[in-house]
Amino acid sequence: MKTTGDNKPTFIVQMDGKDYMKLSFSEQTRAGLEVRDVLSEQSDLIAPCFVDNAETITKFKEPNGQLIISRVVAGQDLTIESEDK
Repeated sequence: MKTTGDNKPTFIVQMDGKDYMKLSFSEQTRAGLEVRDVLSEQSDLIAPCFVDNAETITKFKEPNGQLIISRVVAGQDLTIESEDK
């Protein structure tokens, strides 16, 4: 790696003291949802959130705003379900 002497600010997302890249897929998803909520609160912009591969996640805190979940269910045709609140 070539260094230019420029000090560029960087950050690493961590959860429970572990770097993002060392987290399991479900932990990465939960960390991403948490970062998304922080950014939403800081910017006062609540956008819909899409969680793909939700079958790999057993529990997570629902984010602010609309949540769209995609999960694979073996042996079932595509269905779209809506939850009215």
